[in-house]
Amino acid sequence: TTEVFADVGSLRTDFAEFLAHFSSQQSHIYTGGSPVEFVRELHDRWFELHPKGKPAPVEDMPTDWNPGCVFISYAHEDRDSAVRLADELAKANLEVWIDRRLTAGDDYNARIRFHIKESAAFVAVLSQHTNNEAGPGRFFAKEWYEACEVDKGFCGQDRRFLFPVIVDGSSPGSLGAIKKGIFGNNVAFARGGGPTPDLIREIDVAQKAFRKGAPRA
Repeated sequence: TTEVFADVGSLRTDFAEFLAHFSSQQSHIYTGGSPVEFVRELHDRWFELHPKGKPAPVEDMPTDWNPGCVFISYAHEDRDSAVRLADELAKANLEVWIDRRLTAGDDYNARIRFHIKESAAFVAVLSQHTNNEAGPGRFFAKEWYEACEVDKGFCGQDRRFLFPVIVDGSSPGSLGAIKKGIFGNNVAFARGGGPTPDLIREIDVAQKAFRKGAPRA
């Protein structure tokens, strides 16, 4: 075990002498600044040794998340339709979260899973691109199956969590690998990302119910 003291008080001479005598191998005093500066330097040194594991810059990461957002999941090829759908829902005063990066889906990780679990509704943007789990829809499929697990908590309730939305000319019966999970859910159509008033209203009901604290099963 190694402990590092990064605090103005640790610079006291008597404290340094105490550590030198009683914990010279395990205890170290950081003289480069505050605890925040120590963590920043530790971060930089770590990624100098492990450059492949360096995360994306903060400005490239998804932002503006609040519990109860409407989570929009999509394949990269459907980005334009998904962004339009998100914008239209936002215009209807719904709080929406969508990964707007050009590499959407490439960072499927614990944060994405957390967002899904804490969302009021999961909108799955469906098309021919989400039809093949081994192709463009592979990241979408991961999010879809995660959302299906969350949906189990809504069993026996009138509230909806899953909102499958087809944005191209695909039929519900041609949704391939994920069509089994679609059964039992009303599929909506929003060609090119343009939602119908009914779809907007249903998602609005789901978000308001979440914000009122309606319990999941």
